[in-house]
Amino acid sequence: MNQTDDLIQRGLRVWTEGDLDALESMLDPTVTLRWIEPGEWDCIGRDQVMRLLGERQVQGSGTHPIRVEYIDEQTVVVYPQTPGPYGAAATRISIAHGKIVTMQQYASGEDAQAAGLTS
Repeated sequence: MNQTDDLIQRGLRVWTEGDLDALESMLDPTVTLRWIEPGEWDCIGRDQVMRLLGERQVQGSGTHPIRVEYIDEQTVVVYPQTPGPYGAAATRISIAHGKIVTMQQYASGEDAQAAGLTS
């Protein structure tokens, strides 16, 4: 298992178990989280991301089975096996220096995977 595999597996495990403190340690201080469309759910920095994830956790998000598609050594796409409270949105996660640095959400896993082909 490489560093990205280990980071994602631990991060997903602690998130689905509700351990936001452990997840926070995996985020780069300047991490960004962008929703499908720019708006109020966009976050810049670890504090904003953690605040939003905490709100989503209270609402029941993050507790459903997920799928992980490895794009390359620094990029994965995570999406629910079945639609959750926010539909079937997928998150494309980028990792650098052992930390999660960007999380970009897309309408579907297919959109998230295709994003790297056009960016």
